[in-house]
Amino acid sequence: MAAALHATELKIDSTPDAAYTELARALVQISDRYCHARLGALLDEHQLEGVERPPNRELLR
Repeated sequence: MAAALHATELKIDSTPDAAYTELARALVQISDRYCHARLGALLDEHQLEGVERPPNRELLR
């Protein structure tokens, strides 16, 4: 999820209006789903498409 938000943030320099709109919608969706205890589905699948998962650093913790 954080990687998807970061990917949206990277678009701010090239298309700021669209990127801010997309980022705001994603954050509102996340907060709404969090309030309804939908923690496993904070974002839709189409919002996560093409976003690489960050490396698993659990062993370092």
